Amino acid sequence: MLVRIAHAGAYLGTVAVSPTALVVPVLGEDVDGVQLQVSSAGEGHEEHVVEPGDVRVPVSGADRSDTWVALTRGQECLDFRAISSSWPLSFQQGGVVYEPDDLDERLDRMRLGGESETVEFKEAVPDSERIARAVAAFSNGSGGTIIIGIDDTGGIVGITGDAGKARDRLDNIVRSKVSPPPEYELSTHTLERRTVIAMRVAPGDRCPYGVSTAGGILPYVRRGANNWVAGSDEIRMIARPRQSKDEAASGQRE
Repeated sequence: MLVRIAHAGAYLGTVAVSPTALVVPVLGEDVDGVQLQVSSAGEGHEEHVVEPGDVRVPVSGADRSDTWVALTRGQECLDFRAISSSWPLSFQQGGVVYEPDDLDERLDRMRLGGESETVEFKEAVPDSERIARAVAAFSNGSGGTIIIGIDDTGGIVGITGDAGKARDRLDNIVRSKVSPPPEYELSTHTLERRTVIAMRVAPGDRCPYGVSTAGGILPYVRRGANNWVAGSDEIRMIARPRQSKDEAASGQRE
């Protein structure tokens, strides 16, 4: 959990995220001279603010993943927002709201981009261990999306049988195999007239997440496009970046 203590003279309102832009309200009685900074995947946008109001920052869908919006004056950070497009659409981060985009189109872009640290394909509903490993690994990282009905090459094979029953099975697997309970969302979509299921997993705030086995709970991490049992050093590192951000954010604003 990030601790955010806003500066009373200049602060950010609720950031609206759409498929094409961020709309960032800059509020307060002393905004003259502050800077609005938006950074994502090595790209950055900076704008000087002279009066309260909305600042519109154009972005693409890809640009929204793990984006930071900060309001600064000199070396001081007055307020910030963290945005992650890998979160399920129904989850709202603090001070951020999402305008729904065409999720079918986004899934198709993921399919064409191939498997990655935040995307995994399954041709069919896999055995419980395999799906649970992916959910635990995504929860321990930046979140991610599992698309069922897509082969390893990105080809659309679709799922067979009743999609509702397949979703129920996925729910049961996650509830019974992943500990602590992760945050995720299931949805059914049609790509090229074939049915696929998307499981969108949120970054967890109760790390480490693991898979229940006969020998105990095994934490998993994502390395590239694969899920691996976490080593002792990795288990310690899973929570460290989140703790560091909390401490840094709190220390800058106290």
